[in-house]
Amino acid sequence: MKKIYITLLGGLGNQLYQIAFGYMLMHNLSRRVYFDKSKFLKYKDHKLVVDKLFPDLKFVQLNRSLFLNRIFESGVWFDEFLVQRIKNKSRFNNLIVNGYFQSLSYFSFYLPVLRSLLLERIENLYPELKNKDLKNRLKNYLGIHIRRGNKTNILNSKMYGLRSIDETLKNINYVYSRGKYSSIILFGDDLNYLNDLKTKIKIKTNIYLSNDIISINDELIDFYLLTFVKDLMITNSTFSLWAGYLREKGNVFYPKPFYPYPLHKSVLNHNIEDVIFPSWLSYKIDF
Repeated sequence: MKKIYITLLGGLGNQLYQIAFGYMLMHNLSRRVYFDKSKFLKYKDHKLVVDKLFPDLKFVQLNRSLFLNRIFESGVWFDEFLVQRIKNKSRFNNLIVNGYFQSLSYFSFYLPVLRSLLLERIENLYPELKNKDLKNRLKNYLGIHIRRGNKTNILNSKMYGLRSIDETLKNINYVYSRGKYSSIILFGDDLNYLNDLKTKIKIKTNIYLSNDIISINDELIDFYLLTFVKDLMITNSTFSLWAGYLREKGNVFYPKPFYPYPLHKSVLNHNIEDVIFPSWLSYKIDF
């Protein structure tokens, strides 16, 4: 039987979209799907993470020059014909599928299973997270994820926008006023920014960084903890979105608009319904 490969690329959030799409294909087509990690040989911005999280899946390193049959997603949105195209073209040829697959329509049915697999695996990697007191502590917290890193460079700022710290403070005040919380906990990839933000938040409550409650600094630990806070305020990043997808209960607050205007060509036709659940709540952004 001919093989189907999915190219892995991007950070943890994008890798999870690709894994979820492949997981859906395996169940819909009753076929083994292989995940190609060859791009990470020379990737400077991100490291491969999902191979540690899904040890039962098959990760390979392809010699890409040997494979001529490829399918590219039509865009960063739901393509109702993509699965049929893959099925048809893989009948007689080995096939590489390239894309980000950023649409809940592809895989939302499988989220409970993916959540169970992911959280169990992260706990196995970091046994400290099995502490029940840790989860009990988080259940009354407002969790806030702020993604910076390479999103602040010129190219990404055109796609995702930049918020001033004053705008971020305004957003936090609004979201905090919508619920009852014992504390605020900040997560992100820019520790200096988070410490600065922490000193400027004027809300009269306890404010923590993730490393205040667990000493290990790792994106997987942040990812895990974000799924257990009472409510979650996300930013426009795939890491944030996946933290929202994997929550069993509580509110998720997302920025609206999700992308700054004028829309960058790469997200011009990306529908908000592709990535945001209808039950999520919005907060207004002035990029």
